[in-house]
Amino acid sequence: MNPERVRDEVVKLGRKTYAASILNYLATSDDPLPLESDLLAATEAKVTHLAKLEADGLIERVPAKTVQITNPEGELVEIEEAAVVGLAIRPNQTLQHILKLRGAEKYYAILTHLAEAAQPVRLKSLYEATGASRTHLNKLAQLDLIRFGAEHIWRDSLADRDFVPATAPPLTSDQNKIWQIVAASLTAASLTELTEADNSTATPQPRNSATAAPLTTFLLHGVTGSGKTEIYMHAIEKVLARGQQAIVLVPEIALTPQTVRRFAARFPGRVAMMHSRLSTGERYDTWRRARLGMFDIIVGPRSALFTPFANVGVIVLDEEHDGSYKQTPPVPPPYYHARATAIAMGKITGATVILGSATPDLVTYHAARSGEITLLELPKRVMGHRQRIVSQSERIGRK
Repeated sequence: MNPERVRDEVVKLGRKTYAASILNYLATSDDPLPLESDLLAATEAKVTHLAKLEADGLIERVPAKTVQITNPEGELVEIEEAAVVGLAIRPNQTLQHILKLRGAEKYYAILTHLAEAAQPVRLKSLYEATGASRTHLNKLAQLDLIRFGAEHIWRDSLADRDFVPATAPPLTSDQNKIWQIVAASLTAASLTELTEADNSTATPQPRNSATAAPLTTFLLHGVTGSGKTEIYMHAIEKVLARGQQAIVLVPEIALTPQTVRRFAARFPGRVAMMHSRLSTGERYDTWRRARLGMFDIIVGPRSALFTPFANVGVIVLDEEHDGSYKQTPPVPPPYYHARATAIAMGKITGATVILGSATPDLVTYHAARSGEITLLELPKRVMGHRQRIVSQSERIGRK
């Protein structure tokens, strides 16, 4: 907007006062010392108004006086010099005083705050910074000095969290053997999808358990500290690389933050969490962001399984033996078991399912032993200082 127009409109805000009119006249006059009579005529002010402004140190007055000069004929004559008025402050300081005199300080505060921000400002922060009200803003909007707009603020429970990025550690030989099997399953699932896409001549339809090719469900049986989580992360990294999403279930809400921390460190900006302790708004926005593809990994208890991802590539159930995966009263229906639901969902969507536990559920373990699902075992703990311990043992043995 033209700065001159801004000033012309701003000086009209608030109540009309003669003092403000005088300052505005002086600030916009081409003559730095206009005649007092011209100023009073233009503003309809009185000499008393000038006196008050002079006493406040805002203007300077030069009263009328008689001076003697020599005319061309060499004669001494007297002439009258009219009274003049000028600003005692800088012209760019007059706007603040004008608005103060008109009782429009709030308008000045609003415009100053917006000018300093140089970008859209939330109403709440503007109210807090200026003490203004919606009435002040509406008036400025009517003069086309400001404009209202709307911006969607996503309610994200992780928005203020800062996660330190982490790199993947090298796999142990046991982990690598397990990973090769899981990676082969993920690759096979990807090839199946590509083949179906190439053979399709119509709009793709969702898979169903009757028509989809059987894909692998794994029971990852590993002692505590054996590195099961690293297998999960490798699987997630692989599906993310081909544009798919991942669901990671944990048995309890209390475990969600620490799990989120680990996954967010490996996949910064791509993780969200879902659980019942989030506000209704946070859950709703997480659901919407999932549908819009704004993140790729969801972490949470059993309800996170129903996150509306477009193309799930892997579903992980950590501590699959935990009884909290089964929804029972007093929680309202429908009642379901997240493990069974995840396996069914894997068949429908083509996702690989990984059930992890140090103490598998008997039903799951029986299914693995009978060949219904694939059993993978990590019997040893991963110890970063194992080599040092071995070296120390060998050194002690030689003594």
